[in-house]
Amino acid sequence: MRFPRLRMSAFWLSALITLFVAVLLFIGSDLAMFESLELKTLDLRFKLRGQKKVGSETVIVALDDKSIERIGRWPWPRSRMADLINKISTGKPRVIGFDIIFSEPEVSADLKQIRTLRERYNVLGLERQSDQGRRFSKLLEEQERKADNDYLLGEAIRGSGSVVLAMFFDGVDAPVLHPEAAPASRVPAVKGPTAGVVTTGRPAPPYLRKSEFKLLKNKEVTRLIPPIVAANLTAPLEVLGKYALAVGHANMRPDIDGVARWEILLVQYQGSYYPSFAFQVARTYLGVPPDEIIANFGEGIEINDMLVPTDERMRMLINYNGYSNTFPRYSFTDVLDGRVPPETFQGKAVLVGATATGLYDQKVTPLSKALPGVEKHANVVENIIHASFLERADWMTFLDLFFVLLFGLGSGVVLPRLPKLWGPLFSLVLLGGYFYFAYVMFAKYRMWLNLIYPSFSIVLCFVGVISYRFMTEEREKRKVKGAFQQYLNPSVVNEVLKNPQMLKLGGEKRELTVLFSDIRGFTSVSEKLEPEALVHLLNEYLTAMTDLILAKDGLLDKYMGDAIMAVFGAPIPQPDHAHRACTVALDMLSELKRLQARWKEQNIPVFDIGVGVNTGPMVVGNMGSSKRFDYTVTGDSVNLGSRLEGANKQYHTNVIISEFTCNVIKGAFHVRELDSVRVVGKKMPVRIFELRGKSDGQGNQEGEFLQVYTEGMGCYRDRQWERSVELFTKALGIYPTDSVCKLYIERCKDLIVDSPPADWDGVFEMKTK
Repeated sequence: MRFPRLRMSAFWLSALITLFVAVLLFIGSDLAMFESLELKTLDLRFKLRGQKKVGSETVIVALDDKSIERIGRWPWPRSRMADLINKISTGKPRVIGFDIIFSEPEVSADLKQIRTLRERYNVLGLERQSDQGRRFSKLLEEQERKADNDYLLGEAIRGSGSVVLAMFFDGVDAPVLHPEAAPASRVPAVKGPTAGVVTTGRPAPPYLRKSEFKLLKNKEVTRLIPPIVAANLTAPLEVLGKYALAVGHANMRPDIDGVARWEILLVQYQGSYYPSFAFQVARTYLGVPPDEIIANFGEGIEINDMLVPTDERMRMLINYNGYSNTFPRYSFTDVLDGRVPPETFQGKAVLVGATATGLYDQKVTPLSKALPGVEKHANVVENIIHASFLERADWMTFLDLFFVLLFGLGSGVVLPRLPKLWGPLFSLVLLGGYFYFAYVMFAKYRMWLNLIYPSFSIVLCFVGVISYRFMTEEREKRKVKGAFQQYLNPSVVNEVLKNPQMLKLGGEKRELTVLFSDIRGFTSVSEKLEPEALVHLLNEYLTAMTDLILAKDGLLDKYMGDAIMAVFGAPIPQPDHAHRACTVALDMLSELKRLQARWKEQNIPVFDIGVGVNTGPMVVGNMGSSKRFDYTVTGDSVNLGSRLEGANKQYHTNVIISEFTCNVIKGAFHVRELDSVRVVGKKMPVRIFELRGKSDGQGNQEGEFLQVYTEGMGCYRDRQWERSVELFTKALGIYPTDSVCKLYIERCKDLIVDSPPADWDGVFEMKTK
């Protein structure tokens, strides 16, 4: 059983390419190259959008270079942190968030001495022996508290009632930040998924229960796509954490290119789920109790009527508002020394964190190569407070797929129909248009559309279609060259190769000139020669005639035995096609005389030829089937050209042209009217002319002959046959061998004897082809 062959086309090639890109789209998350490229296009959109105006809700108190110069090298005594809280709290902020992890106790030299003195005093038991002893013991306790900066910081946190602290999870395959020295300054570098300060997985402090997510939704999703899980925990001291309004993790996970684009809103640790530090600050600012927050797995975090969108791993895409210093920033030492009025922080979300270069808390973001981590948190807080989220929802993958299919299949439909130079322009416009659309969706509607895969579809389909067109056109050129190099001048073939479409199957109606030539007396010649000699003679003749046709850029349509058919004006348009055909007809006679002279010398029988030329509308094109066809012409004008060639036998002439050709070449050649004839198969008569030579190069004798002959033809049509005989006889005196004059003398004599009817029109009926 034979199956039909599927023919490849530009459209189906584009469809295959589009399918390939669509498959890449769905597995693209596993292809680092495509992911990295798409992330870079996202960064470019951020850069094109530039700085955005932020609200006044979030401010930063910076541990900056100025403060380090004023206070001294880090870490500072926590009593200064306590003083800062007290200063800020006076202004009644909504929330104070510390981007610092207070995970280890601070033991000063004074505190060590007091504790040593108290331990020794307790060993002596003096506080139990007298009232003075007890009073002294209480004095030592009071001094110990004053020297205990952790206690002082805890009291400040309790007194403020609006402090959010940071903690850190180890083993989440993310860069480790900080426990104490502002973010990332003192925690050992992570070298594996469970690396960190400790890897034993210490239990979560009890005070963290107030900070964990309590309302969970769609938890079954975690069976397929688990959230980010931590192996260990670095939490604030108990004395601090228990008084904090909330605690959140300060972890971040950069993308494969090291750029921080996501906020991890939820981390699972020992069966519980904990929010991020920035989320806790924003939630506190909005006044939403933790018991009312819903972790909707696979969708986002629900805060009242607002959904904070996340990806399947519960990460929020950060909509960065600008470069460094986007948010109002105040120096730590300026606040502490009272140079910043407490009213500055009224109703604000205050973030305290490091901006000093030496504290190494710098993040690479789409807009900055060194953005302080505290400002990254400020962007997240701003996003949540104003619900200005940058969305990359799962359903948008299907939107990306739509554009991949639209651009791929659309290119397959449009590109093959465009001229070569318009194809690249179309694809560039398509690329530019989609990039602009994606940018508008990003800048105005905060939607992240994939740029790489639809663009990849456009580029690949362009390359595919152009390559296909190149290969098919080359194949068509080879086919055309193979078919026409024997029948057309090489220069004409090259012109045809530039536009093979002119040779498509089918035809078009055009005005052309056709030439037919045939050998007279070839049968008698063939009887006198051996077959080999006859073939050699015929090839010599046909080669010479073909060269003349090709020299005038004519199309050698076909050989029909000893006959030749040529077309002028196709496939390349030639405004002077009639002149070319007539010139070739005369050249054929001249070349034949040269050949005849040589054949006589070689004792080879000679022959004569007849040529017919006609100009008119013809259908030209590839005729046949899709597998086998010929480039040729058809129509009544072609048939008339063939009849004219045969008419030479009747008039004993060599070249006969129609009145239609004569009207085109008038003035350029010498012609004489032969007759008005009605050829076989035609009802309307046609005037025919003998082509005698070019208008230049003819002597007075030819002019005199044509003048007398023309006058004789006029008398013939006016039924003045006696006068016509005199004139034709006079013409014979100039050219005694002229057979046409002899023919008309015989006709006139017959008409004198047998006068024609009154309606005689002088048209001669041709009985043979």
